[in-house]
Amino acid sequence: PILLQTGETHVAKGYLHEAVDLAQECCSPGRQPELLSMPLALLAELKLENNEREEARRLFERAEACANGIGFVEYWIARYVGRARLAFFEGDAPTAEDLLNKGHTLAKIRRLEKLHWAIAHERIRQSLALGDLGRAQQLALDAGLPSGATGLHPSSDVIVLRESKALI
Repeated sequence: PILLQTGETHVAKGYLHEAVDLAQECCSPGRQPELLSMPLALLAELKLENNEREEARRLFERAEACANGIGFVEYWIARYVGRARLAFFEGDAPTAEDLLNKGHTLAKIRRLEKLHWAIAHERIRQSLALGDLGRAQQLALDAGLPSGATGLHPSSDVIVLRESKALI
């Protein structure tokens, strides 16, 4: 994920292809590789970011076929937010909303804050793409984003809260 965030997509793509190959090699003949879903979903998300929608769809479908409920947060983001984005691009808003709802439920159950914010971001992004600024603002408020500049300034309470979370 860090390679994608720093723009080194060609390097990330190579590592993800290696991860797919490794996951396939680690599997017994005739069985679905248990870890294959993670690199496939991340690779699909990368393809989607490069506007390679057909390949992204194919990889997401392969990832879903072997999904087993395990994975790190970036995988869950790719699985729910990436697939929702693809559905939205293709004009399938109901599927996009369903995926975001499922991802939101998972984020709440497993307390995955990063997934929560990725879903909130995607909902807001989709509303803005449709030109619905009012809904985007309401979604931001509902997600817990501050409504004014005051909530963005550091305070001693925020620092104490973050430090206490780090100690736990």
